[in-house]
Amino acid sequence: MSPELETLDQLLCGDMPLAVIRELFDDGERFARAVAAMLHAGELRLHLNGDEAPYWRWPEVLAAARDRIYPADARLDIAEAGVRRIVG
Repeated sequence: MSPELETLDQLLCGDMPLAVIRELFDDGERFARAVAAMLHAGELRLHLNGDEAPYWRWPEVLAAARDRIYPADARLDIAEAGVRRIVG
């Protein structure tokens, strides 16, 4: 299973820290591109300190996470479009 699909599959059980999702990807660049694409597609939501992060914060957070620097309480959860992609 690709790390993108593994991400969606893992998030079916609930939100997870960004650091956990980052470890599903061998390459930081692929992680940042894949998560950005899934955020833009409405498949994922990024939360910072309990609130959904505005889209303009995504690049900053993903660039840091690419290099394994994680903002406090950065979490991902699956959106309805992501559920449809993984479940069918």
